[in-house]
Amino acid sequence: MGRTLEDKKAIVADLKEVLSESSLALIVDYQGLSVSEISDLRNRMRPTGTVCKRAKNTLMRIAVQEDQQWQPMTQYLQDSSVFLLVKEDLKEAIKAYEEFQKTTKKTEIRGGVLEGQALTVDQVKALKDLPSKQELMARIAGSLNAVATKLAKGINQVPTKLAKGINEVPSSLVRAVKAVSEKEDS
Repeated sequence: MGRTLEDKKAIVADLKEVLSESSLALIVDYQGLSVSEISDLRNRMRPTGTVCKRAKNTLMRIAVQEDQQWQPMTQYLQDSSVFLLVKEDLKEAIKAYEEFQKTTKKTEIRGGVLEGQALTVDQVKALKDLPSKQELMARIAGSLNAVATKLAKGINQVPTKLAKGINEVPSSLVRAVKAVSEKEDS
């Protein structure tokens, strides 16, 4: 028994909602996976903030047809597709998928979509080499801290050098007076 029109509309609405919360979509050919293997994939992806959706290509095509950000996905909609919709940590999601793929050897990424751009398999794999959000924030914080430290040291040097200069004025003045008086005596 096929799905009713209402069921299909609900699926499309759900897909649109999950896509609106996602930053990366990976399209995976899952042909040959058993139900338990798909469950395993879902369980591995969940801790990374990734939703694993299995939907008909036609329903996904309808879900993305009016959304410029996700339209490039249509070029990968063929055969049996499962969609990994990554909300947060791109790097960890790709690593989790690759670990799953190594154990099953039954799936392969067709491509992905990130910020309205279609990604090849190589580009998707390159994403895992990028620093994570936390790593970038730590680097920025370290850089800001270094600037603040150098600024504080520089500001501390001003009064120290000023004080040394002020301390030097009386002794320089004494030497100058002494030199002038010696010159007058001679």
